Amino acid sequence: MTFDTQRIISLLLRMMGAVSLLLGAISPIFGVPAWATNEYVSLTGQGMSNSKQTSSIPSNFSTYKSDQLSVRYPDDWQVTFQDEYGVALVSAQDTIRTDIVLVRENPDVLVPQRLEQIVSEAVAVRRYSLVTIDGQSGFRMWYESDANQWTLVTFIGYEDQQTVVLTSEYVPDVNIEAVAMAVHDSFINRASAESN
Repeated sequence: MTFDTQRIISLLLRMMGAVSLLLGAISPIFGVPAWATNEYVSLTGQGMSNSKQTSSIPSNFSTYKSDQLSVRYPDDWQVTFQDEYGVALVSAQDTIRTDIVLVRENPDVLVPQRLEQIVSEAVAVRRYSLVTIDGQSGFRMWYESDANQWTLVTFIGYEDQQTVVLTSEYVPDVNIEAVAMAVHDSFINRASAESN
């Protein structure tokens, strides 16, 4: 793993007061909860349940490319160039907005700070998982930012030099959420690939 995802999950659970719920599920060999490698944990309803994480890129997606990044998005979305290290993607119906920012900061520093802010401001954390995007370790969390808005945030760590933060805000709808996941999963850090 590129950054310490075990520490990130432990921190998140402490912030949410849920450490005791996972003590029985921690793998003694890897020190990571058994569900964390390929599945996500749902925090809605009674207790926690495991479900497979699936996401694929639909054929009706276009590709945005810059010197810094590449990402796929639905054909009818608008792309707004934010600066050298960021881009915003907005659906034609304004039901979803995805912001992508490349931050020149160690993920072991940035991610805990952002998670603490999210947990303190969110109405509810819905679920979270470890992910692999662009060949890198990442952490993904779904939460409700208010009663009429869901948010999906994905952090991707590139050693101790860079963190990519993808944030999608959308109306509560699982179909829209699936599109947000497909956009996040398509991310490629072109600057990182060219420097290797």
